[in-house]
Amino acid sequence: MRLLSAILTGVFLTAQIQAAGKSVVKPSANEKAKAAGESIAFDDREALAKLQAMDIFPEMEKEDSDFATAVATEVECLECENPALFKSPAWPLQVARKVAARMGVKPLTVAEIRRRVVEKFEVDADAFQEIHGIQIVSARLTLGEEVLDVLPQLARRVRAGGFTVDCDGSLLAALADVSQFERNEDESGADYWKRQRKLLAAVADARPGQEALKITFEFHSETISASAKSGERLVISEDGKVSVATVPPAARVVRPGEPAGAPQKTSRKASKEAGERAGKP
Repeated sequence: MRLLSAILTGVFLTAQIQAAGKSVVKPSANEKAKAAGESIAFDDREALAKLQAMDIFPEMEKEDSDFATAVATEVECLECENPALFKSPAWPLQVARKVAARMGVKPLTVAEIRRRVVEKFEVDADAFQEIHGIQIVSARLTLGEEVLDVLPQLARRVRAGGFTVDCDGSLLAALADVSQFERNEDESGADYWKRQRKLLAAVADARPGQEALKITFEFHSETISASAKSGERLVISEDGKVSVATVPPAARVVRPGEPAGAPQKTSRKASKEAGERAGKP
């Protein structure tokens, strides 16, 4: 990756030189602190996108490969033709996808990436999930006129194989379980209890058929939204694919000794007639 790294470094140096040649107003201490925080966040997300791109397209790791050369050339072209692209920290993955589509290079699935990484390294499941997993960033449940923040409860449902939630009474019952209450990041104690009281009150007053769920999640440096209405099951696969279907009916539990078929109901009138016939000689 020395060739690609050199190209990327050149892009950043060019941008810095251009910025240095402009007259700017000296920022305040608060503005400097804010800019520093934004820069760190951008660098972290950019580094993540680079890592994702190399895992999804392994040919990028071979500096002499046709794919790596094509990506480096594409970066040079876009720096001149579309410099605004580089304002997004996801640009490394976006460029790699563009080149792959043009060259017919198939991206690896999450399962394929996992198998490949496990062969070479000792993989931490949480770390892998942060790089190649679903990250729910917003979850809103609408009940009538109430809009509830249910991010903590639904974020904990994400698994290595994806995410599934039923938008129905079972979700409301789960939300009323106080053991699932968790505080949002940077949420004060007062805001936490206010949110929980609002949630419990709305769930208690909810009527069937009112539920509507909207989720926003991040996957491979993309932000995606998905929604489901009452009676629907929302599924997000491990590869970020969204599907919505009707919640299947609950399976009937058959007790030991009970016939597999549902018992036939007999009306009182029919039972009476049958008894009278049985009593005749």
